[in-house]
Amino acid sequence: MDSKIISLLLEATLDTLYMSVVATSIATLLAILPSILLTLCAPDGLSPNAWIFRTLDSITNTLRSFPFLILMVVLFPLTQFIVGKSIGASAAIVPLSIGAAPFIVRIIENALKEVDRGVIEAATYQKKTRDTLEILEERGELHPLGQRLPVSLVVTDKAAYLSPISSAMLCRRLGEERWE
Repeated sequence: MDSKIISLLLEATLDTLYMSVVATSIATLLAILPSILLTLCAPDGLSPNAWIFRTLDSITNTLRSFPFLILMVVLFPLTQFIVGKSIGASAAIVPLSIGAAPFIVRIIENALKEVDRGVIEAATYQKKTRDTLEILEERGELHPLGQRLPVSLVVTDKAAYLSPISSAMLCRRLGEERWE
């Protein structure tokens, strides 16, 4: 193989890793609050609130069903504003993050729903001046959640969403440079 091709492949691989890691991190940060609110405000949650639940649930479902290429085009102005350009690895992080966040919301929401309801009710009942999460951590109930969540988050999100899209975007770039 030509050394130029090897150098292009290495650069594209590093760009793919960069986009995937940064987009997953940002998407996870964007997803934490909505997933907690969805869990708390669900009809069977600790603080049921139909309006908040329906609104967040609708937004999450709508964004999950949005095709990535359309989302990328719609977000060009926002990407241009944040990154300063709308093409390239850094620019791809904005739509990748926003597109992946709803998937991560559901992953975190499902992980939170796995915590035993009786344990949460007992912790809530014991609550006087301490926070419920503090009590659950103290009793070691959140530890299993903390073990499952990162694995399911990375595997599901990377396999289902980020890797194929970021790889496809970089394959186009490789093709353009190869035939110049």
